[in-house]
Amino acid sequence: MRALFYSHDVFGLGHIRRTLALAGELGRRLPGAAMLALTGSFETHAWELPDNFDYVKLPAWNRNALYGGLPPHASRHDPFRDVTYLREGLIQETADAFSPHLLIVDNAPAGLNRELVRALACLRAASPPVHLVFIMADIYDSASATRRSWQRDGADWLLEEVYDDILVFGMREVYDIVAEYGLPPATAEKVTYCGYYRRTERLTPPEEVRAALGVGDAPLLVLAPGGGADAQALVSAFLGALREPALAGIGAHAFAVTGPLINPHERTRVEAAAQGIPNLTVRSFEEDLLSYLNAADVVVGMCGYNTTVETLSLGKRLVAIPRQRPEEQMERATRFAERGLLTMLHPSDLTPSALAQAILQRLIDPPPPAVLDFDGLRNAGDVLVPTP
Repeated sequence: MRALFYSHDVFGLGHIRRTLALAGELGRRLPGAAMLALTGSFETHAWELPDNFDYVKLPAWNRNALYGGLPPHASRHDPFRDVTYLREGLIQETADAFSPHLLIVDNAPAGLNRELVRALACLRAASPPVHLVFIMADIYDSASATRRSWQRDGADWLLEEVYDDILVFGMREVYDIVAEYGLPPATAEKVTYCGYYRRTERLTPPEEVRAALGVGDAPLLVLAPGGGADAQALVSAFLGALREPALAGIGAHAFAVTGPLINPHERTRVEAAAQGIPNLTVRSFEEDLLSYLNAADVVVGMCGYNTTVETLSLGKRLVAIPRQRPEEQMERATRFAERGLLTMLHPSDLTPSALAQAILQRLIDPPPPAVLDFDGLRNAGDVLVPTP
């Protein structure tokens, strides 16, 4: 079995992490499978890779200016078009050389700027045809924005006519993409709601994490804003909240991960702002973040898929300040808050004082109810590798 993965890489870390998680599940079921990913992410190497897994680094979209004016397309003077042609060629050549039995595409059915369309056509025409699978998180964007995007890119046609399966790492009861996005019957019948997925690696025991931080019996607050590229306001508010008398007075310890994608200038500013705050540890990246979430009393984050689902899968209390655009995080935070799974603080209401009060309230709230299905990886594996 040869499996080729395509991982969306424009923003954040969630897409490559989803790809790695599913590759790990596939590798456990098919130990001899050869797995190769196509991604422009700079952070793939930061994670432990599954066995028999490798990746081809595509030119990154946020480095598009490097490719402007490359021949034979110099007359276009459009670096986005140039990097698209370069990436599209690498994708096609890799697919031809690797000759996969299975293609798994994350988040963008047509690829970024439709860079996957040619490869999809070739793989569909192969004999025997390649099994084409589209995977996505529970929510893509608001219903109207998703419909516009998929119509513009021709993704709606690809989902209906080209892909064999659509795996949603969410629950229909929480967000029904068929109804919300108006999917036609031919597309809807391909959809499997797999449930939310959580990582399954061994955790460092909470007492060891807390001892290493010198926490003792004090409350431990963990800030986990994802990649950190747009988390400056949240990080700043969190540091300010730790200085608020009401929160500072309870003797809490804090572990703040700013994210590896934070602007270097902003990282320097955060490090300066953190000076003088007692019982605070600041890191830009933590590979074993899951163990710190597991040791926390309250987690503060945005409402990206991974941090949110991992926190809730551990039964931890969460204060979420979702990103406003695109609307994926706002939709998720709203639906989860309605179910008592988290406390949502709207970005327009984010102040150090408001965040401190939300944290203090969450510390005395009961743990989140156990209403989510976290068997997403196992259920996705059942679709990809059916039991004989």
